Amino acid sequence: MVSEHRKDARITVNMTPGQRMELERIAKRMGVSFSWLIRRSLERTIEEANGGPMLPLDLPGSSHDTA
Repeated sequence: MVSEHRKDARITVNMTPGQRMELERIAKRMGVSFSWLIRRSLERTIEEANGGPMLPLDLPGSSHDTA
C-alpha cells in the first residue's frame, strides 16, 4: 500500500542473472548505486521516447563527462 504522502512508486522487475550482474558491474564502475542506475535508465528511456532530455545529468565516466 502506498502512503498518500509518498510520491514514489515501488515496482518489481524480473531480469536474468546476467542482466543483474552486468548492471551491478556498471553501477560499481560509475560509482553509483544499483537503484540509482535503474532510476536513471528509466529517466533516459522516457527522455528518448519524448524527444529530449528532462534534465542535464552527465554520469561519471560517460562520454559526456569532461572532468
